[in-house]
Formats: sequence, structure tokens, C-alpha cells
Amino acid sequence: MYTIEFQKQGLPHAHFLIILMDRYKLLTPQSYDKIVCAELPDPHIDHHLYKLVTKHMIHEFFLMNKMNNDAINLNLLYKEFPQHFVWSSSYKMWSRRKQRLTIGRIVTCHPIEGERYYLRLLLMNIRGPKSYEALRTVDEKCYTTFREAAEKKAYYILITT
Repeated sequence: MYTIEFQKQGLPHAHFLIILMDRYKLLTPQSYDKIVCAELPDPHIDHHLYKLVTKHMIHEFFLMNKMNNDAINLNLLYKEFPQHFVWSSSYKMWSRRKQRLTIGRIVTCHPIEGERYYLRLLLMNIRGPKSYEALRTVDEKCYTTFREAAEKKAYYILITT
């Protein structure tokens, strides 16, 4: 069984329900990791695919925080970024905003959504992140999940305040 939805940019997005026989069922996180992958393609092996995947708003936000002097000096939270920069859907890049009046929108998510929720939590509280790894790093240690980093960050904030 499957359904196909269309995302905001009009691209199709599929949800599949696959029922496996008992001997093929995936029962541990490690068994899922063997067949499901959500990693960036290696830019040296598949440069074209890497460019396609990374040319999205969040990746460009990270790139701006690495390379754009205005973004670096402003050191903005993700929710503050649209006040100073505008996203071009056609060119797939951020550029300096000319008009100051903005209406921003940040998609909400519920804690039950897991990693998506913790990613959003980190984006709303960490200024000028340069990568997903930077969001997952607390006290120079890079954690495996956004949840771990968010929990450590909250713990760190409680101790230092």
C-alpha cells in the first residue's frame, strides 16, 4: 500500500507500507541501518548527486553561516535569518534582503516527531550553525542524534546559569 503527496514545491513524496514475512522483519536499529540510509552522498564519488541534495534551503543556510560575511557577523538564529535574507526558489540561494518588512514562518512540529522536533529545537536556539554536525556538537563533542545534543545542551545551560 502507498500514498503519494505533493510537497510545497510541487514535488511528489511517497509513503509506503510494506509488510514483511517474519524471517525478513527488521527487529533492531542495526538491521534498519543496513538497508535504510539518510546520508549525504560523497562529493568525491558522486559530485552531481551531492550538489542536488545540498542545494536546499537548510544547507544553503549553513553555507551562508560559513562563507557570507553579513551572515557571519550577524550570527543569526534560523528564525531571525529571513529578517535579513530572502530565499530565491528559482536560484536556490539566500540573498541579502532589500526590504526590511518581513512576515516569517517556521513550521511547527510535535515532540512525537522525534529527530525532526529536536532539530527544530536546536535551530531555534543555536546562533549561526554551519552544519548539522555543528548543531549536534556540545562542548566540542559531536553527538549522534539531535535529541542527544538538545538534551546535553539543555543540561549544559542549566549548569552554567
